[in-house]
Amino acid sequence: QSTWGFANLMEPAQPRHRQFPRVAEFSEVDRSDLVAFVESKEQYVRDQFVALEELKAIREKLQACYERHGVNHHTKCQKLAKAYITRMRFPNYVPPPGYEDDL
Repeated sequence: QSTWGFANLMEPAQPRHRQFPRVAEFSEVDRSDLVAFVESKEQYVRDQFVALEELKAIREKLQACYERHGVNHHTKCQKLAKAYITRMRFPNYVPPPGYEDDL
């Protein structure tokens, strides 16, 4: 049986997330160690990218909530709005370690 059949096209794609080992923070790395410096810099960029995508997801949920609830959005979407505003106040939208949204 061929792997290029119609049935395979209809299967939902499974998200694949690559796991990276955590390294020292960008500010804690000795800049003379080039490998550690680049790994730390890449981790910093990945963390910012993930935080930005999480912020976009919250914004999209908030927009959908506004459209769904119309004039009642002040009460129905309050948690989403607070989570969005709180996330925007963090530097570079990156929440501190251990922070969880109240959604």
